[in-house]
Amino acid sequence: MFRVSRLLAFRWILPIAQLLLSVVILWPVRHELTQQVQDAIRFRRLSKTRAPTANEVLAIVIPERLTQEQESEFKRFETRKWLPSVLNLPSLLIQLPYVILSPSKDEWVPTGLDLMTWRAISGPLVGLLFWWSAGRGIDALLAARQRRVQPKISWVEAVAGIGLFLFCAIAAICFPIFGYSDHDPDFPLKLFSCGFGMWALLAGMVVLAKFRQWNIGRVSR
Repeated sequence: MFRVSRLLAFRWILPIAQLLLSVVILWPVRHELTQQVQDAIRFRRLSKTRAPTANEVLAIVIPERLTQEQESEFKRFETRKWLPSVLNLPSLLIQLPYVILSPSKDEWVPTGLDLMTWRAISGPLVGLLFWWSAGRGIDALLAARQRRVQPKISWVEAVAGIGLFLFCAIAAICFPIFGYSDHDPDFPLKLFSCGFGMWALLAGMVVLAKFRQWNIGRVSR
């Protein structure tokens, strides 16, 4: 029974499910993503060997004029690129020190690759760590109902969970209140508000699990 519960642990289910869901979301636009990555690699190779000509830069960076149907397809493509970022919002915080220290105050992006494509590719991979930690919190809460400390939540995870909970809770409240007046119409504000709310809940579970484990240890002593 214990072995089965370990195999069905949320700390393994959530990261794998998130990764599979991100693949399913991006699968219909895999050719476009692959083309953008190939263009970025080609642009990087050109910049290493020689300065690219104006025609080469325009061919890589500036798309053709879109028809109405193509514009609709492009919007669906952009929405699919946003979704993995919403699922893995904490992964965006990894670059926060770089943004603060960078003179341009921008995220690090590989040369020739646009920001959203980079987020769509890197977010699900970096997010595995956060989903694993969230799964540990859920597993610890379920085990605490039986007065068991398994898995044990560290104080580092608890402190990180408190910070993530406060940030996401405030963002989930402030986005709908202050964001709708002058935001970019192409920015999925509602999706991000829901994403922040979801991660506030997941981070809160990690903090609550640590508190329950601390309480179990205090009672046992």
